[in-house]
Formats: sequence, structure tokens, C-alpha cells
Amino acid sequence: MEPLRPFVYSEPINGVRVKPLNHEGREISILYCGPLAKSGSGLVFVHFGYGSNEKWTDVGELPLTKSGECWEGTAAVKNGNQINFCFRDKGGNWDNNGGRNWIYRIS
Repeated sequence: MEPLRPFVYSEPINGVRVKPLNHEGREISILYCGPLAKSGSGLVFVHFGYGSNEKWTDVGELPLTKSGECWEGTAAVKNGNQINFCFRDKGGNWDNNGGRNWIYRIS
């Protein structure tokens, strides 16, 4: 049996990288280095939901932790095989990837 590779972050997509934290991929780490991180915001949140990107269900939000010049946090894929997410800062500024949000899918 081939040894399991360590989990690594994906290539960045508009300042966002994701990596699974377990082999099932249902818990993930999100690293946000987008415009809100670069603006010097004192706090950034990940805003997430499940289902299609057009109609989110079970919407939630979690604060991220400062990690160098970026913000980092964990989220779980609780419903189905997809989590949709975007970011906001404490001043009410949003980064939703130009209206497309970000999507993590378990295949």
C-alpha cells in the first residue's frame, strides 16, 4: 500500500487556498489572502453555506485567525459534498470572488 501523502493547500484562486484536514475531505482549512486581508482589517469572517452556489442552505459564519499576512480557519462539509463560501470583514466589506464565491467539492 502506498503511504498517504500529507495534506497541502491548493493553488491559490484569487487569494484563497483550501486543504483537506482528513482523508474524507469533510473538514477543511481555508487560507484567505485576498483584498480584505491586504486592507489591514482587524477581523475577517468566512461566510458559508451548502448546496448549489445559487441557493445556499444552512448558512453560517466563522471568524478567521490572523496567520502572517493572511487569515485562516476551518470549516466542515456537513451537508452533501459541497461547501460555498465568501468573506467579510468587521466593517461590512465583502469579497465574494466577483459574485462567483468559492466552492469546495468532495468528489
